[in-house]
Amino acid sequence: YVGLASTIPAIFSMIAPVIGGMIAQYAGYETLFVVALVLALAALMVTIRYIHNPPPEAAPEEIV
Repeated sequence: YVGLASTIPAIFSMIAPVIGGMIAQYAGYETLFVVALVLALAALMVTIRYIHNPPPEAAPEEIV
């Protein structure tokens, strides 16, 4: 699983600059920034909605 978890982000790290360059070339940098802002806000909303921070558990009692 570690290899797969490292491979998938690596693929997207290679593809993202190409896609960003195409957007910047054909639509302009303003559009690129708007797309990046929308995707960042969407990621933030998904994180807030689905990632829950569980409360810390009580410290275990000392063994005597």
